[in-house]
Parts: sequence; C-alpha cells; structure tokens
Amino acid sequence: MAGLGGRLIVWHANNMMRREVAERWKDEHNRARGARCRETGLWLISSDVTGERGGRIAWGPTALLNPAGEVVAQLPLERPGVLVVDVPVG
Repeated sequence: MAGLGGRLIVWHANNMMRREVAERWKDEHNRARGARCRETGLWLISSDVTGERGGRIAWGPTALLNPAGEVVAQLPLERPGVLVVDVPVG
C-alpha cells in the first residue's frame, strides 16, 4: 500500500461482542492492527465502539499506531472520547 502512495490506514471497527469473546480479544486488537502496520509500513488510526448493548460489550481501543506497530496514543479502554494526534505522514 505504501508503494501505491498510501500513508495511513483508517480502521473503523465495531467490536461489540459477547462478554466471553470480548475478554479473549481485549488485548488482541492492537496486536492485529500492529501487524498490518509492520506489513505495510504505514501509520494506522483505529476507531472502535465502547459500552454495553443487548448482552454485548465493547472496550475499544481507539488508538494510533506507528509503522512499527507501536501504540503512540490511545483512549482509555471502556471510555468514550476523541483522540487528537498529529500524524507525521507527509
């Protein structure tokens, strides 16, 4: 993707899951997203839902990861909010 001019992966997620599934995935979302950063050499911004609805739960994360797959900024899990970060993709 970087070779085609891509600079940033925008990852919209709706990871509202049954609690037992959400528990297993709670710490895996950024690992999977980080792998995409390392594969592509791109930054990644993710936006995920939080809260409980209809017997399902979502903790997030809403986060920014660098091309090495490292979390640069993240909202606290289980808390809605807005993540504002300057991304050096120029």
